[in-house]
Amino acid sequence: MKYKLVVWLSKGRRVLASIPIADLLAFAVSVAAILTIGASIVGGNVKPETLPFWTASKSVAKWFAIILIPILISKTWLECNRRRYDPALIFTLQKDFESLETKRAEAATVCIAFLRKTDEPDETKRWTLVDSREREKVEPVLDFFEDVGFYLHGDQFSDDVVHHNCHHWVRGWYSVLKPYIDYVHIVQKEKAAYVWIEALFGRLTEIEKHYPDPQTLLTDTKDKIEFLLSEGGEDSGAPIWLTDTDAEKRRLMKLEQHLAD
Repeated sequence: MKYKLVVWLSKGRRVLASIPIADLLAFAVSVAAILTIGASIVGGNVKPETLPFWTASKSVAKWFAIILIPILISKTWLECNRRRYDPALIFTLQKDFESLETKRAEAATVCIAFLRKTDEPDETKRWTLVDSREREKVEPVLDFFEDVGFYLHGDQFSDDVVHHNCHHWVRGWYSVLKPYIDYVHIVQKEKAAYVWIEALFGRLTEIEKHYPDPQTLLTDTKDKIEFLLSEGGEDSGAPIWLTDTDAEKRRLMKLEQHLAD
């Protein structure tokens, strides 16, 4: 319900922004002028001999409104649809996403190795066992979708355009990396990081629900790995885990830092 309301509010703002204000004001002024002329003719006091003039002025204003209101509605609708389906910015971002092909493959390889390790069932805790150099490989993908979510929040494009161009990848990567986002928020305590990705996924899911057989969060590990393979990942058991030596080095570094402080 939360993101459904957000989507509808975004649509409402787009409709309001699409109203041709200049035409609307011109229409209002024209109707007011016609009625003012009629009122000046009858002298502000309708009498039997002036009634036809007042009736005629009201009739002209009425027909003026009947003709112009549909024109205003049509112009608003056309502008609203232009804004709704404007692909300019999303095409630029899509090119940026395509340029991340190598980094996406690296991130996918890390994630496949991560999903294969099932001895720690809590995926958020499991990320603490991953070497920081390997964890960093997933961040370019998250950074990209964080930007998309931020721009969507700012009404730089519509939910429909983002859904059409990005839903497949947002769904896949969010399904895989939601535990990593939780790890960043809970373990690393970086509450301000990746705050727009969840909203991005939620809003696109609301659009997806209007389609037959909606595709939402991936929950099966097999489906996640299949998606990651399609992103160029390798199921090769990449060495992403902290070794005992790595853990000891980190412990000593933290101890030295603590003593220095």
